[in-house]
Amino acid sequence: MTRHIVPLYFGPEDSLFGVLNPVDGPARRGVLICAPIGYENVIYHRQLAVLARRIAQKGAPTFRFDWPGCGDSAGDDDDPELVTEALASIDAAARVLAEHAGVEAVDVVGLRFGATLLGCAPPTGGGDIVLWDAFSSGKAYLRSLRAFERLSGSRSKDTSRESAAGFLLTRETIAAIEELDVLGGDLGSPRRVLLAHRDGASVADLADHLTAVGHDVTTLALDGLREVALGWAERPVPISSFAAIESWLGLPADAAAAASSNGNGGVSRFSRAGSLQLAGGVVEQPVLLTDGSPMLGIVDTPPSYSSDGPSLDGSWVVFVPNRYARRIGPNRLYSRWARRWAHRGLPSFRVDVNGTGDAGGPDGETDRDMYQRDGVDDVLRSLAFLREEFGGERAAIIGLCSGGYLGFHAALADPMVADVILLNPQMLLWADHETSVTRATAIRSRVFRPRSWSRFMRNPITWLRFVLPVLREVVVTDLSWRLGRRSESAGGPPSTDAVEEWIRSSIKALGDRGCRLHFVFSEGDSGIGYLTRYLGAELVGLVDQPNVTFHVIEGANHSFTDLGRQDALHDLIASTLTSAGYGQLSTPAGVSE
Repeated sequence: MTRHIVPLYFGPEDSLFGVLNPVDGPARRGVLICAPIGYENVIYHRQLAVLARRIAQKGAPTFRFDWPGCGDSAGDDDDPELVTEALASIDAAARVLAEHAGVEAVDVVGLRFGATLLGCAPPTGGGDIVLWDAFSSGKAYLRSLRAFERLSGSRSKDTSRESAAGFLLTRETIAAIEELDVLGGDLGSPRRVLLAHRDGASVADLADHLTAVGHDVTTLALDGLREVALGWAERPVPISSFAAIESWLGLPADAAAAASSNGNGGVSRFSRAGSLQLAGGVVEQPVLLTDGSPMLGIVDTPPSYSSDGPSLDGSWVVFVPNRYARRIGPNRLYSRWARRWAHRGLPSFRVDVNGTGDAGGPDGETDRDMYQRDGVDDVLRSLAFLREEFGGERAAIIGLCSGGYLGFHAALADPMVADVILLNPQMLLWADHETSVTRATAIRSRVFRPRSWSRFMRNPITWLRFVLPVLREVVVTDLSWRLGRRSESAGGPPSTDAVEEWIRSSIKALGDRGCRLHFVFSEGDSGIGYLTRYLGAELVGLVDQPNVTFHVIEGANHSFTDLGRQDALHDLIASTLTSAGYGQLSTPAGVSE
């Protein structure tokens, strides 16, 4: 029977964060999972959490960890030794799994660049290794990453660093990545090795190399990764691929009948595990809420916080994830902001909600799941936790896309919420058709932008291959919605007038209570189309409310992957919170940090 996940700190000065999926009873073998880095670390996290849970339910404990400067581990993109530290962290993570789970051998599954790092620095001990869609070298990884950047149209004028799909690579990190070469190394003592690859990809050179140096190599085509990367409306879980890996590892076909990962297991309402001491006295502590479907969150407290009493003036920030990014936020922004603001005296709680990150709920992440009541209830549970355990009196909720939606509905239910910062919200009231309709509105507007056509002309084959199927789906949904509007029945979805009235009355109710709403949109974001569809081009009933502010960040995309726009977004939010009395988070004009 599997138990709750166990958050752990390990490595140099306990600077690395990981999550253990333990099992009851003895186990001879455990499985270490090495995730990708950067953008792919964000989009594949939930899938790897599902894989870890599946493996644990079949009797093998698992351990996943965040690389240095990644996720909830210490460090940042500009650390010069990231690659060296990442290579060393694999063996450290394997030792943690062996020690905490009591296993004799550790098998390792690496995905994408995580598999590349694994192939260059496998842990000692001789366990089996799965390299799933690995890049054969660091140079191959950089070529792929730069192609993705060209497709997105990103440009950086800073020659000391390189934009990497919302993250950055310093020149030191790039040079270290270029030195990585799986074909030039060895995996140590002879091992069983599974080379899993996407359909149509070739792993012949790597297979020949590993076979020549004495390893027992199996190659296998697995699907599902591309669907996860391109899934706009959902994040499909590649179950058949997971099952193939589990079978190759020798795990049983079915999970133990008694296995469970969603009950509270008879434990207390929450548990804490260890802490991370950051520069300047900031403390991070993982918290597992267990009064229902489990939720994993991270509390950041400032140097002035006292564990014996309430925090400062009772003000908190709560970061709510969207369905793509877990508690670390898009491009790891929430983790960075939480640490920075804690240093300036403002505590925060960033937490996974139903169906995201390491929380319970559905395995896959869909639009419908992220806009349902379960997510709102999880935000309310987070607020209750802060009130009861830290004396929290008011909170500002920050959420991108569906995270902003959940924050809006939590504010309607809990007077502790004094501010909601909605980053590119796509809707305020759920309806099955809304996400695709809103997206279609944005796509129509972008068709007439010269910048869109210039990107298409630079990469027409790539755009047709990846964008056209999504565009077709969105347009069909949009047309269906418009036809449905003409034949609305009493039993159908809420009418346009009803939605408009609900939006206006909800915003007014929050204003009457003193709750402020701060809408922040990227230039041309589809969420603006949603608001104008119901409130008109002038947004009457929104921008004329005294409790509402409306901002547009030019040049940003939906998830703020441009590094310069990330800075602009931070400065706007910090200024907004400072103006609302949440400490001095913004830097005064003329003062450098």
